[in-house]
Amino acid sequence: VLVSTIFAPMFIAIERYYKTPLTTSSFRALLNYSLLQAWFPKDVQMWNQPAWFLSALTFSNLAMPAVLNRTAALSKLGLQKLFG
Repeated sequence: VLVSTIFAPMFIAIERYYKTPLTTSSFRALLNYSLLQAWFPKDVQMWNQPAWFLSALTFSNLAMPAVLNRTAALSKLGLQKLFG
């Protein structure tokens, strides 16, 4: 969060230079601060690549229990269809 805060004015200035609307820049900043960039790939802006990685990791960790539960409930034939 500290790095995002320090560099946010530079990223916003660059987006303003390229005529990006302020609402779009604000939304991208919100995604960056809340680690939700990976959840909205259409609006991803690579402001902070480590934060994007943490966002993707958070998404996969939150999705994993649902994926594992559904996979565990499959029969042997269902697993063969899934992985084979």
